[in-house]
Amino acid sequence: MSPYLFIILEELLSSIIKYYVENKRIDPFKLNEFELSHMCFADDVVFTIKNNWKTIKGLKEALSIYCDMLGQRINVEKSMIYFPKALCMDQKHRICNFLGMKEGKYPMQYLGTYRTPRRMKNNCENKIMEKIAKRMDLWASNMISQARKTTLLNSVISSMPVYSMMATSLKEKTVENIAKKERNFFGGNKNSKGANLIKWDIVTAPKGMGGLAVRDISVMRKVMVAKRLLPLLNEDDNNWSIIYKEKYGALHPWRSWGEKKIKTDQARLVLKCLNHLKDGLGISMTDGKKTSIWKDSWLSSIPISNWPTFINVVELERYETVVELRNEKE
Repeated sequence: MSPYLFIILEELLSSIIKYYVENKRIDPFKLNEFELSHMCFADDVVFTIKNNWKTIKGLKEALSIYCDMLGQRINVEKSMIYFPKALCMDQKHRICNFLGMKEGKYPMQYLGTYRTPRRMKNNCENKIMEKIAKRMDLWASNMISQARKTTLLNSVISSMPVYSMMATSLKEKTVENIAKKERNFFGGNKNSKGANLIKWDIVTAPKGMGGLAVRDISVMRKVMVAKRLLPLLNEDDNNWSIIYKEKYGALHPWRSWGEKKIKTDQARLVLKCLNHLKDGLGISMTDGKKTSIWKDSWLSSIPISNWPTFINVVELERYETVVELRNEKE
C-alpha cells in the first residue's frame, strides 16, 4: 500500500480528533500550555488523553465516526490501554470493558524496543544482551579468522543495539557489557574467553591511525543521544523540544538547564552528552535578539564570560543581547 494512503487516512483521523478536542469532548494530555492528543506512526496511532468518562466516550465516538466513513475496523486484539499508576483497578476494568480493549503493562514493546515512563528494568536490556550473546556463541563454535571477526563485529553485532539506542537510552552498564562481549569475541577462543593481545582502543581506532575501525559501542551511544539532542537545540516547534522545554526549561549549551529538576535517565544522558559536545558548538546568529553577549558562543567557540579578564567588563555589563550592543554602537 502506498505511504500516501496512510497519510491521507491519518489526516482524516487527526481532523476528527482535533474537532473533538476543540469542542471539549476529548481532554488531551497537557503540560502547562502544551497539548498532545495523539501521535501517528505509519498504521499505528497512540492516543494521549485523560481518563475521565467524557473523554473516553468522546474517543469511542470519534473512532466510530472514522470507521463508519471508511469501512475500517479497529483491531481490538492488538490494541492496548496503558493507565497511570495511581488509577484504581475498578476504573481500569470499566474503561477496558467500555472500549473492548485489554490493559497493557509497562514496559511496552513497540517496533522491537521497550518503552516505559519509568526507569527501564534490567531484564528488558538483558534481552538485547541475549540476542548478541546468541550470535556470538554460534560464531564462536567455528574457527573464524580475525578478519572475519572484524567484519562480523562491524556489520552485525555493532548494528544490533543501534535501533534501541536511537529510541531509548541504554544504561551505561549494558553498553559496557556489550563492549566486553565484543572484546572477548575478538580476542577469545571457541568459548570467547581469551586474552586480548591488542588494546581495544587500537582495535576501534580508524584504519588511518593503525586501527581496524571496529565501532566503539560507547561512542555510538553518545552519537545516538546527540542525534536526539540537535532538535532540542534547533527546533522550537518540535513536540520533543516543546515537552523538554515545558518540563525542564529551554535547553542551552552554555547555560544552566536546572539539573536539580532532572529525574529521568534519558534527560540526564542528554545533559551529559551536551556537556561533551558544547565545546564544538556555535551559534548561527540572525538578528541577535535572543543571543546573549555573555553566555552565548557568538564570537568564538567559548562564551565571553569564560574569556580572560582583560575584556572591558564594565562597558559590556550595560547590554544583555547582541542586538542591544549593535543598536547602541550604530
